[in-house]
Amino acid sequence: MRSEIDYSEIREAILSLLSVYSEIIEADTYSAVMHYLQHGEYEMAFEGLLIDLINAKFEKQKINIDYYLSLGQVLGLDKNTVFNPNFWNDFVNYLYK
Repeated sequence: MRSEIDYSEIREAILSLLSVYSEIIEADTYSAVMHYLQHGEYEMAFEGLLIDLINAKFEKQKINIDYYLSLGQVLGLDKNTVFNPNFWNDFVNYLYK
């Protein structure tokens, strides 16, 4: 695992998800994610966006799932979550189902 977090890479990765899935992302989700990014709350932006994408049954084939799993781990979401205590299990299960 990386020792330093590259927040600019994480920001770009989250913005990429917003772009790739723009047709299924609710306006409220978009606004919340942008708010979290503006305030340096990358964990909240990532987790909140992925929760909403999972609920919308996003097409995981559109992204490199291993890359996004590693970003979640870098953010520590495999150990500590913000919104949903089962987020990591839900995320992994969704990606590999």
